[in-house]
Amino acid sequence: MRNLESLLLKLYTPHEVGTLIESIPETTLQSSSFEPDWYKHLQLYVTYPFSFCDAQGCGLAQLEEKIPEIKNLGVNAIHVLPPFKSPLVDNGFDISDFLTIRDEIGGNDAFTSFLNTAKENNLHVFLDLVLNHVSDQHEWFQKAITGDPKYREYFVYSQDKPAFVSLIENEDGKYARYLINGAEKDIYIVFPDQVGEIPHWTQQKDGYWYYHTFYPQQIDLNWENPNVFMEFSKIILHWSRLGISFRLDAIPYIGKRWEEGMTDSNERTHVIIQALRTLIEQPGNTSTFLVETNRDYDELKPYFGNQQTREADLAYNFQLTEAIWTALILDDSNFIWETLDQMKHYTDWAQWVTFLRNHDELT
Repeated sequence: MRNLESLLLKLYTPHEVGTLIESIPETTLQSSSFEPDWYKHLQLYVTYPFSFCDAQGCGLAQLEEKIPEIKNLGVNAIHVLPPFKSPLVDNGFDISDFLTIRDEIGGNDAFTSFLNTAKENNLHVFLDLVLNHVSDQHEWFQKAITGDPKYREYFVYSQDKPAFVSLIENEDGKYARYLINGAEKDIYIVFPDQVGEIPHWTQQKDGYWYYHTFYPQQIDLNWENPNVFMEFSKIILHWSRLGISFRLDAIPYIGKRWEEGMTDSNERTHVIIQALRTLIEQPGNTSTFLVETNRDYDELKPYFGNQQTREADLAYNFQLTEAIWTALILDDSNFIWETLDQMKHYTDWAQWVTFLRNHDELT
């Protein structure tokens, strides 16, 4: 806990840290039969939980039946895209309960059965840890918009309408220009077709404006609030004690501040990951972090951390994916060779995840 405390002091006040440390449950994580460096030989099968069907329906029971066949593909891990309770605005990435598996795919009992069968077949299981936002149907947000000030502070909000100036468009996409503390700041719009009265913000029934990086129904969390860290420490410990590993979804966006123009991938982002990492570092536990961050190699390097404060073990190799497709389209293998030359072995524990497509898009 000492290392965790020193990291939290970079984010919160000493009083807040003391309260936070006391609130984190004492949890013994499950020992694993996996080798500590199993992820260095990762062969990952990725699927939505509703991808397999039979006469009874589509869900985790049907996926469980296919585990022997999946194992025969040569994989050593399965990543089940979000199976949690969700309105499914964004295929499950709009989570309304991080501890409850959706009933329509079998519920928590079906997931437990699936997990046990996966372990019997020596398959590790990944779940998504969505740290940037929650569904607008999540209990925290519903309490916020019905007037509970404690839960309002869980989110990035403004009592006054943010000072939107104009839309800006360049070769990188569309941006919203805002006036923040007397200075103009341009903030990237991820989904231009989801812009409401003003980009990034929705006014709720309580009169407050709430920020969203992605869909308006995915409300951004305020990691300046130690209660948000406390909530996610419970979530991580709940799943990691079962041997689950985590894909950190949209991770560059956590820890941003409105007054700084919502700059992502900042120092606080990395301290939060380091602090969360300490929660799963127990003897015998082989849970790991896989980061999703489509950045240049130099900007990606910090996401592996260092010898004193590790972050992720795995990172998607977006740059190589783009190079492979570009080389195929243009019939020029130099794109691949140039990218391979840029790849660096950052740390002893770091490992790239090479892929041709993912669940989001062909980037």
